[in-house]
Amino acid sequence: MRQLRIVERASDADRIRPQLNLLAEFGALAGFFGAVAVVVLVESRRGRVRDEQELTQLVPIAVLGRVDGGTMFPELGRSLVLARQGGSEAVESYRRLARRIAIATGDEAPRSLLVVGAQGTEGSGAVAAKLALALAGGPNRVVLADFGEDSGITRFFKIRRSKGTATLVKRLRPLRHGSITLDRFSLRSRRPLVLVVPRGSGPRSLSFDAARSLAERLLTEADVLVVHGPSPSRSPGGLAWACAVGAAVLVVRPDHTRRDSVTAALQGLELAGTNVVGAVLHTGRSA
Repeated sequence: MRQLRIVERASDADRIRPQLNLLAEFGALAGFFGAVAVVVLVESRRGRVRDEQELTQLVPIAVLGRVDGGTMFPELGRSLVLARQGGSEAVESYRRLARRIAIATGDEAPRSLLVVGAQGTEGSGAVAAKLALALAGGPNRVVLADFGEDSGITRFFKIRRSKGTATLVKRLRPLRHGSITLDRFSLRSRRPLVLVVPRGSGPRSLSFDAARSLAERLLTEADVLVVHGPSPSRSPGGLAWACAVGAAVLVVRPDHTRRDSVTAALQGLELAGTNVVGAVLHTGRSA
């Protein structure tokens, strides 16, 4: 077994002592990079919409307020009724939104309404679904068409494409319009709402003529058509739907949506000649 043996002891002059100057330099560098990280974070947040007041200053359109809730709130999951008496603030926020849209378009809801996220990932699918439910009251028959970039509406209604459907909806006969096939679902409740989604992988992006023709076809079965579409600043399909509907609502998420994305989306909608009735802040989780 080998053992270590001290051959010669080191003198005090050979001992390594802390290098105070070097430690100070490293500390200064660490402080500098920490400050840079803070500045970058602050500047990044400054480039995003933070609240309703900032959004009002940014866009020349009405800010319709805030809507609350994540992908599904309990009251809706149990009853599928948004217009009942009482209810949580999350439910009431969509009632208010529906009323404000009606006021902005002449005291009645537009026959066709496009709901889009300014940046594409604002939870606009869930907003479109809950707004459609809020509009599906009284005499209104509502068709909700999902051509958006995310699968928020499919998750919201718990639709399974393969083996049957979830308990929230029941499958109807598919709709074929030209080369497009849409799966159709209706709510398992008294709410007069039908959901249509492109079958399989698409097409989720349509030409101007195809979007206008399909909107007219869907309106033969509804009093109100709500379309969830892609952001017009990110997809030609968003511009096509913007031309095909009577009005549009822009969805923005606080501390998530960039200010330049809001401006670009609004410019796209205006370029299409769409009546943008307002913007809404979505404070729930993205869906």
